[in-house]
Amino acid sequence: MSQGRKATLAGQRFENVIRSILTNNSVSYIPQYTLCKNIYGHPHRVDFFITNQPKFPKGLVIQAKWQDSGGSVDEKFPFEVMNVRERYPCPAIFIVEGGGQKEGSLSWLRKQVDGKLIAVMDIKEFMSASNRGLFTQEIPFSTQAMLP
Repeated sequence: MSQGRKATLAGQRFENVIRSILTNNSVSYIPQYTLCKNIYGHPHRVDFFITNQPKFPKGLVIQAKWQDSGGSVDEKFPFEVMNVRERYPCPAIFIVEGGGQKEGSLSWLRKQVDGKLIAVMDIKEFMSASNRGLFTQEIPFSTQAMLP
């Protein structure tokens, strides 16, 4: 099996874990949703578009980024952040896992958290935030808890 195919399968498995957390929390979502045109003017697909959540009336994007060995996912972080800030009509969360990112890239990404990119989490942080009410009005969600 090619390295590209292995990476695609690993990414799909990671998305399945996120899908399970969303489903177990009764969160409505659209997978692989074309949200907008990206900064280059091309259709931009997101991993999960969260709908029907009062806390996020315009929706919420969840982008899953898996890399367990050397590769290029971390090189795409600036592109993704620019799209969030300049093109997304709603806030976004990045869930990054695998440990194969280049040194400094995840720290850089976490420093980009602002009003549009509301959190950068690993899967444990995402599950914990989901269990504590990330998608509900009752329990406020603090992005500060997700910063280094």
